[in-house]
Amino acid sequence: MLLLKIFGQALLNGTLASYVFLFSAAGTLISVLIMSGIYHLGGRHVSLIGVSLAGALASSSIQVLLAIAYIFGETARVIAPLSIGSSIAAGLLVGIFAERFVLKSTWLRQLERRYTAELVN
Repeated sequence: MLLLKIFGQALLNGTLASYVFLFSAAGTLISVLIMSGIYHLGGRHVSLIGVSLAGALASSSIQVLLAIAYIFGETARVIAPLSIGSSIAAGLLVGIFAERFVLKSTWLRQLERRYTAELVN
């Protein structure tokens, strides 16, 4: 799924052969690693909002670091507050949506029951 997201987005945006692809791929990979780690290690002590915020911050941070290291140099620090600020807002919104979805989705509950039943059998 991760590779489909990275390459699909690059093909649709026409950025497969550009530094934008590198930024997107690095942001996606670090975000998935951080969110997966926090979700599994944090257990019920970290909400989906926290997981989402951590992933958004990780993605934005790696992209700013890559911009500084490879493209724009120290002047990329100018975009850091806007990039990180918008990541916080997006991560918060996605996390709130995920929390509400988990609480209210009858579809998800049915899916969980089927999965649990399959594990028992």
